[in-house]
Amino acid sequence: MWAAVETGLEIVFFFGDACKRLRVVPASGTETTALWLGRPRDSLGFGVRAKVKQAATRLKAKEADLIRWICDETVDEHLSEQQLVLLERFFK
Repeated sequence: MWAAVETGLEIVFFFGDACKRLRVVPASGTETTALWLGRPRDSLGFGVRAKVKQAATRLKAKEADLIRWICDETVDEHLSEQQLVLLERFFK
């Protein structure tokens, strides 16, 4: 792995299966670019995404909706108490 840092942007090269798990996150600075604003709205990791997919199937919810609710922190507005308990079991 090789990294270069310049004005808050870090470029890292990954090889093999690591490319499938690559996620873009904002720099720790205060810069906001058009590229960052156009990013996918979720930053779920590989393992979390698999759990969300399983939970959505079990809850009979759309995976995209569940991801949005998690990222927007509005899950409790869309699921019943019983569904919330079931969802939490996937993340213990």
